[in-house]
Amino acid sequence: MARIDYRCVVAVTRVSRVLANVAGRPVWRHLCCITCRASVWLTLTDPAPAYFVTYTRIWELALGGLLALCSPLSGERALGERTRRLLGLVGIASILAAAFLFSAKTPFPGYAALLPTVAAALVIVSGQSQSSFSAFSLLKTRPFQFFGDISYSLYLWHWPIVVFFTQQTGEAIGLLGGLAILAASVGLAAVSKIHVEDRFRFRQSSAPSRFRLVGLAAVFAPVPLVPLVAFCAVSMEIARQQALISRNPDDYPGARALFANAPVPKVEAYSPSLPTIKRDLPTREGCRPPSDGVEPLGCQFGDPNGGLKVFLVGDSHAEQWVPAFERTASDRGWNAKSFTKPGCPLFPTMILYGDTDRPFPDCLSWGQYVMRIIQQQKPDIVILGQRDNLRAYPDDGKQFPVSGTLIQLWRKIEALGSKVVVIADTPYWGLKPELCLARDRHCSTPYKSVAGSDPLVVAQRRYPHVALVNFNDIVCPGGNCPAVIGNVFVWRDTDHLTATYSRSMANVFGRRIDAAIAVN
Repeated sequence: MARIDYRCVVAVTRVSRVLANVAGRPVWRHLCCITCRASVWLTLTDPAPAYFVTYTRIWELALGGLLALCSPLSGERALGERTRRLLGLVGIASILAAAFLFSAKTPFPGYAALLPTVAAALVIVSGQSQSSFSAFSLLKTRPFQFFGDISYSLYLWHWPIVVFFTQQTGEAIGLLGGLAILAASVGLAAVSKIHVEDRFRFRQSSAPSRFRLVGLAAVFAPVPLVPLVAFCAVSMEIARQQALISRNPDDYPGARALFANAPVPKVEAYSPSLPTIKRDLPTREGCRPPSDGVEPLGCQFGDPNGGLKVFLVGDSHAEQWVPAFERTASDRGWNAKSFTKPGCPLFPTMILYGDTDRPFPDCLSWGQYVMRIIQQQKPDIVILGQRDNLRAYPDDGKQFPVSGTLIQLWRKIEALGSKVVVIADTPYWGLKPELCLARDRHCSTPYKSVAGSDPLVVAQRRYPHVALVNFNDIVCPGGNCPAVIGNVFVWRDTDHLTATYSRSMANVFGRRIDAAIAVN
């Protein structure tokens, strides 16, 4: 890996030197070499500052300066029509490639920034063209002219909307969410372009109008800065809180505080920071299929060569235990995997979830895949978890008990050679943490008011051969379900634990799973 990174540094440096030598200016040569090297090196070692600091991005602007200096490249007469048309099309294709191929895993800026930046330079170099098959003919069409006109407003609007969306939903941006964000961004950009940008860009001929324009500008110029200042203030506060938490990890024991004799320290902010609580999720990258996918994606934890093979299987209420499961597997050297899909417990028939009357055929297919994996890989232990409001789909018009079907499933898994352990569901807390904490710093709700009938618990009473593990005394100690335990937020939403609190439960999670494995 180090060799590849070094080659990337060398490649970017050499490209920058070629461009600088064409310009024939030592200052440009040094600027490009230093900033390109800094961009690649800092992207690999500390990506966040690399994206924002000026000295890692200035070479991208410097490339435009080089185009201005390199008259042999920028003049339309210096290059033939065919060559310029080819350069323009290559530039457009490269920009599209960067847009669709780059992802959150792409180190950026670094050497990856060369693709869109050089591509934009190629489009500029291509200039005008009389051909209908050229970058120029494409970019002069009305849709591209429209997006070109609103591009700066679109650039300013899209990020606050993205932040607002993720803060409110706590979910990754999917197709529908992305389309909604795009529509909102384009709409606001078009309105602000006409009523803000154009209003102050184009002057009226009369003096009174100019005076009115200056006056309006003086009054309303700070207005667009308000959301920007607010966003910066919130971002700085989040960064301050996260730095405070990372510097003092012992002040945030979470579930460990329930077993400690020492008092819980007083802190300025709870963990995770409240504005980021919806994003405090278990590991998801490569660990779950997409919403419309049915092929399970297993996440490996612990020791792949460990002597005890353990699977954690279920919906998002099983997935919330992944942080505790991951740490337990690492501590015990388990060969552990998780197979989770939100909204889909492991169940042998079609299901209904919550109050909906819509069946979930994807869940049935996903569950069948998981059963084949269990049959093939033969885990020693299968840990199952699910939300307690599961209902079986009455395909024949008759409702049948979920608990009886669960027992049949457990027996089938046992027949494949695996021991089954089930985790009782956590209660439906019912409150939004951010609203609850806004009203009362010590907000909580009684366990009796939120506890429901769990079909897993009902089925295990009928079939006690399967071990049951219940953590509700750790989530709701003393019959009370608080928002915060040990300076850690327990709930990220109305019914899911935060990953931070789940992780803090690793010790008790491991002990109780050990005891469940040892039973029978």
